[in-house]
Order: sequence, then C-alpha cells, then structure tokens
Amino acid sequence: MEMDEVIRSRRSVRHYSSMEIPLEVVEELLELASWAPSANNRQMWFFYAVHDPTTKEQIAQAIDDQVTQIATWPQATQLENLDWLRRYSGFVREAPWVIVFCQEVSTNPFEQILKERRLTADQIARWRPQSGLQSVSAAIQNFLLAAAARKLGAVWMVGPLFAVEAMEKILELPIERRIVAVVPLGTPAENPDPRPRKPIEKTWKVI
Repeated sequence: MEMDEVIRSRRSVRHYSSMEIPLEVVEELLELASWAPSANNRQMWFFYAVHDPTTKEQIAQAIDDQVTQIATWPQATQLENLDWLRRYSGFVREAPWVIVFCQEVSTNPFEQILKERRLTADQIARWRPQSGLQSVSAAIQNFLLAAAARKLGAVWMVGPLFAVEAMEKILELPIERRIVAVVPLGTPAENPDPRPRKPIEKTWKVI
C-alpha cells in the first residue's frame, strides 16, 4: 500500500484471530519501529515482544487483580461499572503477541544545565516537553503503521498501565526503564469503521 493509504486505513484493532504471526515478522516491525526519530538521536527506548503464554497470562491477571482492587476504592462508586477497565486483560489474552514499549530514562546534559540554573520543573518541562516520551511515541507510530501495511491489527494502549507496577515486576524491568504503552498485535478478527476526524479548522492553521 502507498503510505497515504496506510495512514488513512490504519485502525485500532482489539480482537484477533488465532492465526500465529512468525517471529521474523515481529522482529521486522520492531526494527522499523527503531528507525523513528528521537531527541538528539538518543533512541531512548526498549521493546519487549511478549509471546510466551505464561507471561501474557501473568500480565492479564495483573490487570484483573488491579481492577478488583480499584473496585474497592470509595471513589469507584462514581463509575457505573468497571467493564471498560476489565476489557484490557481480554485484549492481552487474545492477541498472539503483546509489545511493551518502554522509555529508557536518562538525564540530558542540557536539562542538567537548566536544573543548575534553578529553573522550575514547569519551566524545564516547557523547554524540554517530554523528549523521551515523544521519541518512544514516534517508535510506536512506526510500529503501528508497519503492522497496518502488513494487514496486521494492533492497538496502542495506555489504559492498562494502572497495573504498571505489577507489569514491571513480571518483566523484571531495571529501574531506569519505564513502560509507556502496551500494544497487542495479531491478525484482525474485526474490521472497525473509521472514526470521525475533527473539522480541519479545529486541528490546524496556516500562518
């Protein structure tokens, strides 16, 4: 497919067939993800491609356990139900692969100078707005588009990160590595309709 068509036809796919995806295809997608732009070309990312059924089940169970815990919070009574939280574990169980995208947290020399200049945390955040997170996000978008070009389905999820502490233990993450998103990957078992886009006058302006 042409790139324009890939971009416009990509969908967030949440249900998958039982068809397997070969390891070499997943490695291809991860390699393409790694060609994303990154701040100062620091490539501050790490990807876990989870295929092992036991590990996937541990992640799904961690999500279920945390939803059960959230249901005990007094504030949770403000919600009609927690089904929208429970569904994440189903996506993890159903997908043959689950890609966990992480950011490698490090200190940029310029950011260190800003701290020494005693700029506030808010000022630093505005001068350097989440450069690491932006870099990982670019890699995720590369991955999603490469998957769509191969007729594969995936969904970018940050919702299940309410169970991030448990996921970090399951994957044995080092202290400097933080989970940014969880992306189930599989052969689509659904064909979602395109979601509406905002009117162009609300999303861009030529000056």
